Formats: sequence, structure tokens, C-alpha cells
Amino acid sequence: MTTGPASDTAMAGRQETNRYNIGFWTSTEARATWSLRLEPNRRYEVWIVWACAPGHEGGAYVLEVDGQTLEGKVSHDTGHWQTCRRLRLSTFRAGSAPGRTILLRARQIPAGKALMNVRRIVLKPI
Repeated sequence: MTTGPASDTAMAGRQETNRYNIGFWTSTEARATWSLRLEPNRRYEVWIVWACAPGHEGGAYVLEVDGQTLEGKVSHDTGHWQTCRRLRLSTFRAGSAPGRTILLRARQIPAGKALMNVRRIVLKPI
């Protein structure tokens, strides 16, 4: 299960999207959400496809899915805002209801910087 492209994301706060990425993420008030259906009671790996330009690393984010909170840190750059990498965040077990919302928000952004570009969130059945 993969979230749709960034253009299918519901967003609130100060960031921008195009058909490829959510970017210009400069506020901890900004949020991105995706609605999706998961197989109830199934385990999933959670991956994020992201990019970060040199000098912007150091931010932190929170991904909330099915009542579980996963935390991540932008610990290094990927070389360019459009050079994406995949990062495995964690695993979780879906609850019994089929509908889900994924919420992604910035927890901390270094002053004068942007958090990251997000291409997609991937939930891989395991």
C-alpha cells in the first residue's frame, strides 16, 4: 500500500506541493494527511520517500498512523531537494477497522531552514 502522489495529499499550514513532492516545509504548524484503506489486523512496514538539500538537515517529524506515533529525524542531506531516498521508519499492526488516515507533521525545524521534501509514504504488508 502506497500513498498517492503528493498532489493527492490534504495539507494544512505553510508548505507547498506539486505533483511530485510536498516541499517548502518551513513551519511546525503544517500538516499533511492521506486517507487510505488497510487490511485489518495486518502488519506493515512504514517507509518514507524523502529528500533534503545540503545545510537543511537536522529537523524532526512525526508520522501518526492508526493511533500509533512514529518519530523520525532528517539526520543527513540527500544531495538535492529532488534526490529522493527511502527510509524505513518502523512497523505497526493495523487495527480492526479498514479506513485509516496518515498524518505527517514537523516536530522541529532548524531556524531558517526547511524540513524536507516528501515524495510519498509507503506501507508495505509483511
